[in-house]
Amino acid sequence: MVLPSYKFLIVLPSYKFWMVLPSYTFWMVLPSYKFWMVFPSYKFWMVHPSYTFWMVLPSYKFWMVLICSSLIQILDGSSVIQGLDGFSIIQILDCSSLIQVLDCSSLIKVLDGSSLIHVLDGSSLIQVLDGSSLIHVLDGSSLIQVLDGSSLIHVLDCSFLIQVLNCSPIIQVMDGSSIIQVLDGSSIIQFLDKLWMVLPSYKFWMVFSLV
Repeated sequence: MVLPSYKFLIVLPSYKFWMVLPSYTFWMVLPSYKFWMVFPSYKFWMVHPSYTFWMVLPSYKFWMVLICSSLIQILDGSSVIQGLDGFSIIQILDCSSLIQVLDCSSLIKVLDGSSLIHVLDGSSLIQVLDGSSLIHVLDGSSLIQVLDGSSLIHVLDCSFLIQVLNCSPIIQVMDGSSIIQVLDGSSIIQFLDKLWMVLPSYKFWMVFSLV
């Protein structure tokens, strides 16, 4: 699973971290208190400032993945995203880096090799293909099980959690009331305006589509 020519990688913090992969086309990365990230299939995107990508979720439950009719519901919008000055949650690396899922204490470790994500349970759930289909789910089983009971994301039955509608705008951060606007079950997240969003009061970061 080779990282395509679109170069970036992520170093995840040593905090509690887990990914949920429902059946088919979506996985989400979310440490318990620190970070979330969405990789739709077909169109891979990541949000990051110049050298570091990071977001901080409130300590309480921030949002949940629900059924298709309402995929992402913001539970509390008073503190949507805050940036941590001087403390990088995600570091952008080069294409020689990779992420390997290890264990509960240190789930993600950056190594040097040719695969982006290697799942130690043997089921290669994510295969990096190319720019047009960066992440392809090989089967519908869970990529990584939730590590502790206080999960910020609860995944229910859904074949397409997120469908990328086009290659231009991805997500526009509104205000404290909403970060992702939820549409209907067939098009959970509709890309809004431009390929950028401004973190409320702290940081400016851009969404890069790899298409």
